[in-house]
Amino acid sequence: MSTTLHSESTSSALYRTILSVLFVAWLALLVSAYLEKAGWRLPWPIPWSHSSFALCLAAWAHWLVRRGRPAQLFALGIAVGMTLGFFADWLGGLARILVLFSIAHIAYISAAWNLAGRLGLRNRNVWLVSLGTCILIGTVTWSVTAATAPGIGVYRWPSLAYTILLSATVGTMTAMTIGNCRFTPMAIGALLIFLSDSLLALQLFRGTPWASDVAVWLLYAPGQMLIVFGAVSVSGLAARSTRLAEAVP
Repeated sequence: MSTTLHSESTSSALYRTILSVLFVAWLALLVSAYLEKAGWRLPWPIPWSHSSFALCLAAWAHWLVRRGRPAQLFALGIAVGMTLGFFADWLGGLARILVLFSIAHIAYISAAWNLAGRLGLRNRNVWLVSLGTCILIGTVTWSVTAATAPGIGVYRWPSLAYTILLSATVGTMTAMTIGNCRFTPMAIGALLIFLSDSLLALQLFRGTPWASDVAVWLLYAPGQMLIVFGAVSVSGLAARSTRLAEAVP
C-alpha cells in the first residue's frame, strides 16, 4: 500500500514538473517571438507557432495522466483542439486556418459538454442563453469586421461559419463558468481568442494597420494557455463527482 502511494506521489510530482517546464517554455518562446518582432537579433528565428507547440505538449501530457479516469474524454478533446490549433498556426494559409480551427472548436465544445454531463452542469436555460448571446455577439462582430470588407472575397460565408463555432466555444465555456466558477480561466481564454480573431479579420480583410501580428498574439497566445492550463485545473472535479456519486446509497 505504501509503495503504491509513493509511486502515485512520484508520478504526480513528475507530472507537475513537466507542466511547469512546458509553461516556462511557452512563455520563453512567446517572449522571444515578441522580441524578434520588435527588432531584437536572436541567435535563431522564433516563429509564433513554437509557443503553440509547447501548449500542445502540455495538453497531451494532461491527457496521458487522465487516461482511464473520469475526465479522459475532456482531456482528449482539449488536446485534439490544441493540436489542430498548433497545425493551423504552423501551416498558415487562411483556408487551412479556417478548417483546422473550426474542427478545433468542435473538439473544445465536445470536451466541455462531456465534462458538463459528469458534473451536472447541463442546465438547459443557462446553455441556451449563454450560447445564444455569444453567437449573436459573434455574428454582429463578423458583420462589422468581415461581412462587407473589400478583401474578404470567397471567405465571407466560411468566415461566418467559423465565427459561429468560435462564439459557441465562448458560450460553452461561459455556461460552464456559470455552473462552476473554476472554469473562469477557460472562459477568459476563449474570449481572448475571439478578440484576437476579430483583430485578425481586420488585418486580413480590411488591412487595419494597428491589427498587427503582435496585437493578435498578445490576445491569442494567453487565450490558448488559459484553455489548456484551465482544463488541467478542473479535470479533478470529475473524479470528485464520481466518488460522491458512488458514496450515495
